[in-house]
Amino acid sequence: MIELAALLLGFIIYFLIGTMILYAGASFSGVEDASLKKAFIVGILATIVLIAFSWLPLGGMIIVFLAVMVLVRLVFLTTWAKGFVIAIIYVVINWIIGQFLFVLTL
Repeated sequence: MIELAALLLGFIIYFLIGTMILYAGASFSGVEDASLKKAFIVGILATIVLIAFSWLPLGGMIIVFLAVMVLVRLVFLTTWAKGFVIAIIYVVINWIIGQFLFVLTL
């Protein structure tokens, strides 16, 4: 039961912070129609991919990066370059958050 609660808490933390990261990244990279609603949609899907593949050492982050880049490209209707920038920002900040949460569990 505790593991399920920890997984749910981790999902919520990654989702909330990820949505803010995606919205800020879209605004920063100059996406014309950047909205919190679109960031919310990408945030849910990206968090599911992140939780599913983050346990893989390096390959998981590559999969997450590619998935986020494609999701950003499709939902925000932007260029691949802007999707690349937003995906880099998302993956790096989520990696830092993951390291911080790991330290808290020690």
